[in-house]
Amino acid sequence: MAFVLGASLPVAAKPTPAQKCTGAKMKAAAKKVSGKLACYAKAASKNLPVDDGCLGKAETTFTTAFSKAESKGGCLPVGDASAVEANITAFVQSEATAIPSGGTKDGGKCASSKLKAAGINAMAKLLCNAKAATKNIPVDTACTGKANTNLTKAFAKAEKKGGCVTTGDAGTVEPAVDALVAHVVTVLNIALTSVTDATEAYALGGLLAGA
Repeated sequence: MAFVLGASLPVAAKPTPAQKCTGAKMKAAAKKVSGKLACYAKAASKNLPVDDGCLGKAETTFTTAFSKAESKGGCLPVGDASAVEANITAFVQSEATAIPSGGTKDGGKCASSKLKAAGINAMAKLLCNAKAATKNIPVDTACTGKANTNLTKAFAKAEKKGGCVTTGDAGTVEPAVDALVAHVVTVLNIALTSVTDATEAYALGGLLAGA
């Protein structure tokens, strides 16, 4: 009887090659933005210029992941790595400028924590979208909401320690991340409920080239 009941349950459809590809590309984008902001975070903590080798490693990992995804076939569209890369690079540079270290030890620690948190927030939201894209379902708002909660906590914790050049900027970073995600999602041709709102927020902030 248990077997019969189990057999009667609906079986989830397997992801199509296009869905798998889009999900893989979204994961690659997630790792790239987090990786590059981690490079800037490390530099800020020591009040040093960002390490080109660190940035280069993130670039190589991203390019390799995109190529691997497309080599499996089924990608719609293809050849979109450069467009995604441009969006991420513009976002990372804008955040690195918006969250300065101020040249002090405490300022560097604060900026480092915030930059790292921004990268983690962007990665988490892109992974939420990757999961949705692979399964062809709406993005889980609980998933993105958790990412925002963690960002707010991380920024508050950093500011509590003192030395921050900028304060109260979690509310600025959050919509900037949402807009980055919206742009990347648009490039990868994924249906995202909040694309319009997020894109408008990014345009208002003037944080992305061409926004």
